[in-house]
Amino acid sequence: MTEFKKSEISRIFVVALSLLILISAYVYMRGIRFGLPSQALNTLYFTNKDSIQTTMAKIKSYTPEATWKGMRVHLAYHPEEARKKAHRNLYNPVRSYHPDEYYLIKSLSTMNPKKLNFNPNQFVVGGAYLYVIGFLFFLLSKFNLIAVTSDLTFYFLRPEEIAKFYIVGRFVTALYGIGIVVLSYFIFKKTFKNNIGSFISSLLVLFTPLMLLNAHYMYVDIPGLFWIMACLFVTVKFIERFSFKKVFLAGLFSGLACGTKITFGAALIIPIIGILLSYKNLRRLFKGLVLTITAFLLFFFVTNPYFFITFPKPLVALSEHTGLSFSWKFYISSLKYGMGIPLFIFTLIGNLITILFLRKNKLFEKRVVLLFLSWIVFFFVFVSLFSKVFSRYILPVVPLLIILGCSGLFELLNRLKSAKKHIGYSIIIFVLLFTFCYGMSYEKLLMDKNIRTEAGEWIAKNIKQSSTIGMTEIPWQYQIPPIDENRCKLVIVGNDYSALQKKKPDYFITSNIQYVFNPLPEFFNNLFASQDYEICKVFYKPLSFLGIKFNQFDASEDFWYINPIIVVLEHKESE
Repeated sequence: MTEFKKSEISRIFVVALSLLILISAYVYMRGIRFGLPSQALNTLYFTNKDSIQTTMAKIKSYTPEATWKGMRVHLAYHPEEARKKAHRNLYNPVRSYHPDEYYLIKSLSTMNPKKLNFNPNQFVVGGAYLYVIGFLFFLLSKFNLIAVTSDLTFYFLRPEEIAKFYIVGRFVTALYGIGIVVLSYFIFKKTFKNNIGSFISSLLVLFTPLMLLNAHYMYVDIPGLFWIMACLFVTVKFIERFSFKKVFLAGLFSGLACGTKITFGAALIIPIIGILLSYKNLRRLFKGLVLTITAFLLFFFVTNPYFFITFPKPLVALSEHTGLSFSWKFYISSLKYGMGIPLFIFTLIGNLITILFLRKNKLFEKRVVLLFLSWIVFFFVFVSLFSKVFSRYILPVVPLLIILGCSGLFELLNRLKSAKKHIGYSIIIFVLLFTFCYGMSYEKLLMDKNIRTEAGEWIAKNIKQSSTIGMTEIPWQYQIPPIDENRCKLVIVGNDYSALQKKKPDYFITSNIQYVFNPLPEFFNNLFASQDYEICKVFYKPLSFLGIKFNQFDASEDFWYINPIIVVLEHKESE
């Protein structure tokens, strides 16, 4: 190859990579302020400062110990403490509209750095992410960019200050998301040596709704996936040219994946499969396995030391987090809604073509494809065993499904005549455009005024003071719109429809996150068929982009976090 051609290829590579980074940064950071605490929301939660003081008095009636005693590890051994927890609705004004983000801040608040106590008191959010965010909070506070204080009243009066915590955490997650897109590019290029395929597959990863949505949240799924992708990339490199340094790095990255999210410990199988595929002799096999497992355990310990210090408490707590079942149909559906039907079919066909052409590939490519397929099948079965199901749990297989799907279809294109190639490229462009529009329909929801805020504003204007509002449970900020509970009286009826009939609250408020995803079908069937209540207002924003509407109705609960359907019913006697 001439120097000119090498220079031209290098220039194209730099341009393509720069474009990917810029587009990823723009997309993943545009909606970074979605559903954050603000003064505008405060006016919906609190009519005046007296309302804030009333709420703070209730919070202060609980001891500081109640915070860490309300975490899962403690409750696993002392379930009776659950009754002593502060009611979750008290903290709604300082939470984001995502249900899990506050958990990270809560976990950090239970630590006491001055006494070198960094016990997170939970093991759902791993230290590889938690401690990084905590350190950033500390560092930024030293430059007076964020205010760190144990005085909750400060944040209730200045919600924009606690919003900065969420912004920092989301910014870090977005960086990890950009890293995943870049690693997808490198993995494709390293394995299949196709610049166009590398760029197209990375764009598909970028705009896939499962990726796009979770890249906007201060949570562990995207950071954990980054370390899995880093582990895969290094494993590909040592399959190409074996070295124990790369084996150690692969073990390190799998340990960081586990250190970010405990179930991502499954990533240890990646370097193990890579070592087996690179088999030369028993001595190298044994040394490689020992090295990668040692690196895995070492970096999991470094990022989660309290998992070992408090052992076996973490196992008890995690066992209560989820049971066992086999939910493979749910995750097939999750891939369909998380990627979009065109991309889902595209990847399935592409993966099949890759498998069919496998025997004709070079040894290195064969081994890497076997590694990717092994990881996809292994993790799919592994995650399907959990009875607690959310679409984001299947994220670790999404980039590789897309990479293998694109590789198969580009391999097929190389074997077709020019006329048929145009059809193939047309299909690829259609899938890319559809995925772009589908992903951006969620981005649009992140950018628009949130439906809960709109519902909260309507409630403040249209429901009179001292009215009673019925609910099945103490409200969560991601299920129910902001309500000033000092202005209106909440009536909690649980799953007992007869209690609702007896108490007869003036209004009843619910959302599809409750009546679709919570196990109370009989209650809600009675409610919506009731002669006593009628629907007076429904708040809903259809999923759309550029006039194209997308079906969201059969998607799982975590797709509705940003855009629930809010229903307000009114008792007929209160009209």
